[in-house]
Amino acid sequence: QRRRHRPPHQNMKPAAKPAAAKPAAARPAAPAAAKAAAPKATTSAAKPAAVSKASSPSAKPAAAKAQAAKPAAKSTAKAATSGSSSSPKPAAAKEAPKVLTEEEIRRAEEEAAQRRAAEEAEHAKRNGKIMVRYNHYKEEFDIKNGSFTALDVDDRLALSFAFPKCKLHLTDDERAKAPNVVEEPVGTYKGLETGKTYWVLIEEDNEEARLSEERQAKYMEKVKRDKELDEKEAARVVVKGERLESCSCIEGNPCADQYCCKDWKNRFEVAKKHGWKGFS
Repeated sequence: QRRRHRPPHQNMKPAAKPAAAKPAAARPAAPAAAKAAAPKATTSAAKPAAVSKASSPSAKPAAAKAQAAKPAAKSTAKAATSGSSSSPKPAAAKEAPKVLTEEEIRRAEEEAAQRRAAEEAEHAKRNGKIMVRYNHYKEEFDIKNGSFTALDVDDRLALSFAFPKCKLHLTDDERAKAPNVVEEPVGTYKGLETGKTYWVLIEEDNEEARLSEERQAKYMEKVKRDKELDEKEAARVVVKGERLESCSCIEGNPCADQYCCKDWKNRFEVAKKHGWKGFS
């Protein structure tokens, strides 16, 4: 047998290394290291048996299989749910169309005709003509959807000319002193009915009402003054027998007597102004 030739350096055993001298400072620390390591050993030794069993090699595969089984069960349940939701539902049986009897058809036609008649009556009730009155004035107005405005009334009756800045309201009762027709907004009447008569109620502006009262007082004072003058003129009569005579120039006939004439020199001109044609 042939011997394998080894190099001389492989047959030589390595020389032992001299032991390294330990530092002197490391010796006192050895007892402290031993004390620190002691609690660890007791702690690891005090673990319950259940943990050691679970950490044993035989228990690990069983735990891993149980953990793997849970996601598998969840995925299986999800797949079953999705499969059941995505699966086509059985088509419901179509119901046959209901066949109406002649009586039901006739009743439906009558109801439809009644609805149309009611709609037409309501339309005619809210679209047409109404009568609006104020004092002895009366005018006919068109309404649309039961509505029209105070401007329409004022354009015809010109009430704001006599009552500046006034507001016009309506009532369907001639004796009422308060309006009962709805206004939305103010000045736009709602809920009017064709063929009815409505009366105008005027709400005066406070300042304009005060000025109007002052003008009325001045006018009445003037009327009173003129009446007193007329009475004084009428007292100028001449008694001839049993007959009382006055100036006839103001009646369209020149006076024949200067004693009863108010303007003897201009009696003809005065008589012409009052209708005299220049001859008897």
